[in-house]
Amino acid sequence: MDLREKPGIIQRIGEFILRFRLVIVFILALVGGYFFAGWREFLTHILNVSELLGMRYAEGNFLSLWPFAVLLVVLLLPRFLLGGMRLGFSALGIFIALPLILFSLQSSDAVVLPVVLSYAVLSIILMVVVKKTWACMLLPMALSATTLVGTVLGMKFVNYPSFELSAFSVLMLAELLGFALLSGKELSLGSPKAGALIFAFKKTLLPAIISTVALAVFFILVGKDFTGMAVLKHSALALGGFLCTFLLGVSLFSFTPLSRLRAEKRSIQVPKSSGTKEKK
Repeated sequence: MDLREKPGIIQRIGEFILRFRLVIVFILALVGGYFFAGWREFLTHILNVSELLGMRYAEGNFLSLWPFAVLLVVLLLPRFLLGGMRLGFSALGIFIALPLILFSLQSSDAVVLPVVLSYAVLSIILMVVVKKTWACMLLPMALSATTLVGTVLGMKFVNYPSFELSAFSVLMLAELLGFALLSGKELSLGSPKAGALIFAFKKTLLPAIISTVALAVFFILVGKDFTGMAVLKHSALALGGFLCTFLLGVSLFSFTPLSRLRAEKRSIQVPKSSGTKEKK
């Protein structure tokens, strides 16, 4: 990095979030706690999504899923092109793994609660034991997704389909996992904690904006309701998911023990020399 380079708008936003992260978490916790629907509604939402996936699989008409295949490409391209392989493949893994996990629940009341509790306990253990950024991100991912889903479900004045709410939650988790992997790369090179977080923020923000807008447009087109109120409704959910990702998720991640993951010696990637000599 050129030390003489002036910080851009994206870097300044990231620095602002890190500077006021405690205030941000406190405010979002108050808002989420006020609107939170309750754990019964949260678990019911998971069961509804699991049931929807099971019904779609039982129909067997996979050719009708081509719009989702196109959406998948649209969501992945900005990550590979603007964020790199880590951002792209982490998102692909989330987009594949989470629907499979939800489908495997088989909308069973007896399974969903133990799975949620097991994930919560395991995420805390891994954050303490495993010296990897993805392990530190597991708990912030869970808290961010729970806040988004529980808050939206608790807002009785607006109603979103379970599938749409889950789609934005999955997108959030993909953003946060990619953020963790990118910051982990910088920490392994010896970068300071703040520098690694700012680097990941600069890499993930633009692809996240593109993906969030694309997902909102997708549900507007699927709903075939182009009224101003419908557009505002989908946009509000998109904005809520985006803010939960970069305000709540990133802030919570910054409180995890990341400093211990930094390499003792800092390595600098120097461009290869062209091998040409100056002629006299």
